Amino acid sequence: MCHKEMFFFGIVLILMFTPVVALAGAYSGGSGTAGDPYQVATAEDWLEIIDTSTDWDKYFVLTNDIDFEGITLTPIAPDMDPNKPNCQGIPFSGTFEGNGNILHNVVINQPDYAYIGLFGLLNGANIRNLGLDDIEVCGRYSVGSLVGLTLFSTRIESCYATGTVSGSTCIGGLVGVNGWSNITSCYATCDVSGEYKVGGLVGESSYASIISCYAKGIVNGNNVIGGLVGLFEGGRISTCYSGCLVVGRDDVGGFWSYNRKLWMDR
Repeated sequence: MCHKEMFFFGIVLILMFTPVVALAGAYSGGSGTAGDPYQVATAEDWLEIIDTSTDWDKYFVLTNDIDFEGITLTPIAPDMDPNKPNCQGIPFSGTFEGNGNILHNVVINQPDYAYIGLFGLLNGANIRNLGLDDIEVCGRYSVGSLVGLTLFSTRIESCYATGTVSGSTCIGGLVGVNGWSNITSCYATCDVSGEYKVGGLVGESSYASIISCYAKGIVNGNNVIGGLVGLFEGGRISTCYSGCLVVGRDDVGGFWSYNRKLWMDR
């Protein structure tokens, strides 16, 4: 047998007798459906969500607390081109059930980018029963601890955040910009700082609802600064309050700074 034939014969033998190794991934279980959501149990599972845009319309459940100490995260569903207007990229449109568990020591540091938070862009998504403890989030525009921008019937329920959030425009303790969406039974006890449209819970809320929520902490900025919401432009606020210390220069309010077309239930 010539050397060339022996070479190929050796390859065949290797392929025949090499055991099949299962590929890593698929989180800690589940199939991504409503009845069998992907199980998120480790920091590695979370990083897998960040890297797998094809799963951003699926169902997830957090099965225990996760500590991200020593790990700098990037948003799920981020802005892909900061040089273009509006968020460029694939939104998260699935369901994330926190199951009452907590993400600890989340650090996202992207001061030159917009739409920054644990999630960058939510569109028709559901985020429930999730806690963020001792977070540190920094971005440029549309920045929140949980999400940078919500759109079109997104629902955020029973979530909270503690820590710090900073940026330039549309900065909120929980959500940067809340657009055509609903935030219910949530709170933020964060120190929030920015330049324009800064709020203890939400930086800007447009044609959206905020129900049974509150904010505490220090809110610091220049223009359009509010204890609960910076700018509220159309929508509804019901049974909410702010206990924030608010510091600013122009259009500053303990609850909101400025509103248009507001429906408010006291």
